[in-house]
Amino acid sequence: MRDLYMKNSEGFILVYSIIAQSTFNDLNEIYENIMKVRSDNGCYVVPPMIIAGNKMDLADQRVIQKETGEELANRLGCVFMETSAKTSVNVIDLFLKCAHMIVQLRAPKVQIKKRG
Repeated sequence: MRDLYMKNSEGFILVYSIIAQSTFNDLNEIYENIMKVRSDNGCYVVPPMIIAGNKMDLADQRVIQKETGEELANRLGCVFMETSAKTSVNVIDLFLKCAHMIVQLRAPKVQIKKRG
């Protein structure tokens, strides 16, 4: 079932907890699984992906530094954001950003012909 979602989804938000190292450690494997499932099914376009560090409201318990999340996102070619589901910080922006990235990818490419 999970593979079907990975195959058919148009965008992904990979979420980890900034207070739990294990959730961050899982991101590489999740990313690789998404890419494998999609390539096995003939889809070679990298889908829009955002890596989101959640639980900003617990910053005093932070285990994963923001820079560490940003570095992973850059390495994987993803957008990076931090959020708090509890306090709603950046949650709407997170989904709007993902939707915008999907729309941008789906939009027809317009070619401008030079007159001459």
